[in-house]
Amino acid sequence: MKRVSRRQFIKHSAGAAVALSLAGALDLGLNVRRAVAAAGGESPFRGIVNLKWPLFSQPAMLQPGNSLPIQLKSALTEMISAQLVAQDGSITELNIKEEGGPALPKGLSPGVYGLRVVSGNAPGAKDYYEFEDEQPRAVAVFPEFKDDFDFVYFADIHFGEHDGVLPDTPVTPHMAEHYKLRAKTLMEIQKRAPEFIVLGGDLHLYPKSYHLAFPESYAFLTHYLRSPLFIVPGNHDVYHMEVKERGGEHVYAGKYWDKYYGQRHHSFDYGKLHVACLNTSDWPDEFIHWGTETTTTGTLLNAGFQREQFDWMKADIEAATAAGRESAIMCHIPLHNIISGKKLGLPAVKLPGAPEGAVFDLFNKNDVNHVFVGHLHYNDEKVIADGIQEHLVRNVGGDYFESPSAGYAVVHVRGGRITGHDIVEVSL
Repeated sequence: MKRVSRRQFIKHSAGAAVALSLAGALDLGLNVRRAVAAAGGESPFRGIVNLKWPLFSQPAMLQPGNSLPIQLKSALTEMISAQLVAQDGSITELNIKEEGGPALPKGLSPGVYGLRVVSGNAPGAKDYYEFEDEQPRAVAVFPEFKDDFDFVYFADIHFGEHDGVLPDTPVTPHMAEHYKLRAKTLMEIQKRAPEFIVLGGDLHLYPKSYHLAFPESYAFLTHYLRSPLFIVPGNHDVYHMEVKERGGEHVYAGKYWDKYYGQRHHSFDYGKLHVACLNTSDWPDEFIHWGTETTTTGTLLNAGFQREQFDWMKADIEAATAAGRESAIMCHIPLHNIISGKKLGLPAVKLPGAPEGAVFDLFNKNDVNHVFVGHLHYNDEKVIADGIQEHLVRNVGGDYFESPSAGYAVVHVRGGRITGHDIVEVSL
């Protein structure tokens, strides 16, 4: 099957014809499953090809006239063209020859735009080739950055199931309710028109259903949300294992994450606020092999940061502090569960990575006061270090601690600093 862009899929999907409705949620999910089946069990979407940034999962937030420093994955390629795509389909050509990246037109209307980039090796080369990337809602244009605003954090939307990994498996009433609850939550979030949204991981469940769950999550998030969306992985988004239901194929989450969501940790600024989005399941492959003896070390379920991410985090947060910005941390696993650097398991294993003390010391020496996390599927508050509040936000989907409702956090920023948040419950 020819891979298609998200725009092409939605355009030709019967589920999308029901627009942003709960009935359309089930149709959209079923159409993704049919497309996976038609593709021989593979993804029907083109996804990320050679574009590193910005992406729909890590958008640029700019004002008219600002530069857009587009980044490519391959250092052997260069941009050939770049276009902004408005929601009505109209195109704005960008001048890729400008130093520091193409500047957005000064008269560009505020809104969220798709980005279409063609890249390739040097034109005229003997073995010339091109890549085409199209990312929905990858560039958000604001007339100004506010000091007083709200944003939304949510996590644990859990596409995929424990059983029924084949695309033609009948959808049970329970699964249909899950589709509708996810869609209703996303629609209610978007009705609030938040300045931006952070999805703190666990978009999926287990490797046996990654081939369905990743295209499902991508289709739902790009269909139901319109505000700038930033995504980091949870523990259920990083596993790998041999899946007998897929002919013994060894399935790696990283293959799918790279295709759909890109970088695993990143950060951004909105006005005076800095947001660091961290990967709390940052472990070498041998520690995230589902169903193996590594389970005894706790790395499948607890937080860890390898040195590369920690060094990036340190430089990123210190730079934000030097610029006079408060840093808010958005991630998945609660940081009172950091086990990297510890000796755990039977037999005991010294776990690689930065220890808890180094992470908390970094936060305490900088302007870090709030950490938003998911993972445990309930709401809670905990002080994890000197004056640092950890806000635990319940789930939107998933099999554990199941209830007929979902929840998300509306975070209040006043004067450029986080002042509080409210948990909003959603039910069908």
